[in-house]
Amino acid sequence: MGASGQSLRLFQLLQGPDWNLLAYETHGKVIDARRNLRIHHIGEQDELIDTLGHFRESYQLAPGQCVLIRPDGYVGAFFHSKQSNDIENYLSRFAIGIKDEY
Repeated sequence: MGASGQSLRLFQLLQGPDWNLLAYETHGKVIDARRNLRIHHIGEQDELIDTLGHFRESYQLAPGQCVLIRPDGYVGAFFHSKQSNDIENYLSRFAIGIKDEY
């Protein structure tokens, strides 16, 4: 569910040519914004709420975990939100915009 209470499906979030970082109950910023990456925070206190638990069940995520979705819709990697350096390194291997270029 979106912040304004509207129903939203995961498919809608993933549409488009960008990478998507889905952060589950991370309670804050995981990495800085960058070109070609959309960051979505999912949890009871975040921008998106997984009211029925489908997101958590589909990806088997625990609080604090993130999943990086490639533009083709496949999972690129799983990370814990405390692994921000690993996330940054992974993205740089694929030339996903440096935060200063955003």
